[in-house]
Amino acid sequence: MTMNLFDLEEPPETEGRDPLDRYYTPEWATQALVDYLGERLSGGVWDPCCGKDWGGRVLRKAPEVEKFWGSDIDPDALCVHDDEYGRREFSNTSRDFMTTAFQFTPHWIVTNPPYRVGELTATDFVRRARGYGCSLAMLLRMTWLEPCADRVDILTDDTPTDVLILPRVNFIGAPGSNPCTSVWVIWDRLKKHPTRTAWYRRQSC
Repeated sequence: MTMNLFDLEEPPETEGRDPLDRYYTPEWATQALVDYLGERLSGGVWDPCCGKDWGGRVLRKAPEVEKFWGSDIDPDALCVHDDEYGRREFSNTSRDFMTTAFQFTPHWIVTNPPYRVGELTATDFVRRARGYGCSLAMLLRMTWLEPCADRVDILTDDTPTDVLILPRVNFIGAPGSNPCTSVWVIWDRLKKHPTRTAWYRRQSC
């Protein structure tokens, strides 16, 4: 029997995980993306899995970011957003990225999507984000770049413009030590040249 690499899928690995996958991104990992993108990260930025606003605190300081929105399905999340008048508002109203019809159009969606919530996977979140037609930066496990059946079409038909490889990330809220090799997978809709792979150098690793 011949096995097709494209038919391989990652195991669920859900036992013992938080049901809403509440494992937050340390600020240094988001800062790595901000440093890498520089002026390319501009306009309105949306984090639809904002959690406790760890990423938002970094993204709002990026020089070219004009407006920020944060949302999350978790009712305990700290959702921060800038309204049309430039006022910053805080809300604990939960909104499901996968089902809510949001009324704004960002220039960028930047988030750490859940690995798995119920039947949904990180790939489902990537597909949903692609539907907005804006630039994307998604923090994913390095293994997401494997051309498995659930995402080979994304990787081959809508090839990422950039892949930023990080040292192992110890996500906040994970029980014990849970380092995971992660990458920022980027689709910059204004960039045309082939995929660029870069490595983020962090002294403490």
